[in-house]
Amino acid sequence: MIPGVAAQPLGRRTSDSGPAITNSWSLNFLTGTYLKNGSPVALSDICDKPERVGVNGLEILDNDTDGSVLMLGDLLADMVVAGWTVIVEFEKVTIGTLAELVFVCDEDVINHSIYLDVYTSMQAGDIGFSIRNASNDGEFRSGVHKAAFTRTNLLLAVSTDGSDASIDGSANTTLNPMVVATWGGLPSPRESYDAVYIRTFDLIPPVGAGGLPALTA
Repeated sequence: MIPGVAAQPLGRRTSDSGPAITNSWSLNFLTGTYLKNGSPVALSDICDKPERVGVNGLEILDNDTDGSVLMLGDLLADMVVAGWTVIVEFEKVTIGTLAELVFVCDEDVINHSIYLDVYTSMQAGDIGFSIRNASNDGEFRSGVHKAAFTRTNLLLAVSTDGSDASIDGSANTTLNPMVVATWGGLPSPRESYDAVYIRTFDLIPPVGAGGLPALTA
């Protein structure tokens, strides 16, 4: 949980809203502090490349065939629920094309997926038999930025650097069960795109669109 910020529920759940996580994760790759519900966890239990963490955060390599980093264990179990808010502070290193921040998918073949990435805008979406997307306009390819992304069956919303949330309020109940989650790129092959450092990563129960700007300001 982000200190001083309580998760804000979406409101009354309906049968279509789907499952949502109850745990809160706070991962600070700059300070080496990794918490689940306030209790320390080992980085190696939740990240398959702990050696990628340095003074600038979790390093995602520049256009590398083994550049992405897998989420593991209990963190993966919460990510694949696909009912949450993620908050990512990042620094994009290569100012080229796209940098994948978070990617969740149904299998290595990648039929269905959920993504948060940055190019000339911040982009969030999910792709199943239905497709949703939302984006924040802005130049986020240099410097440090923070994005918050809520994904449930009834809401997809993203806010960057305190901006009003962009929303796709259509329903998407068509995703296959999610299985894999990564930072930085695809799960198979482990391809990354532009180089980026993941500085902090928080995963909390779903926050309504109106609550996202306060998480990224």
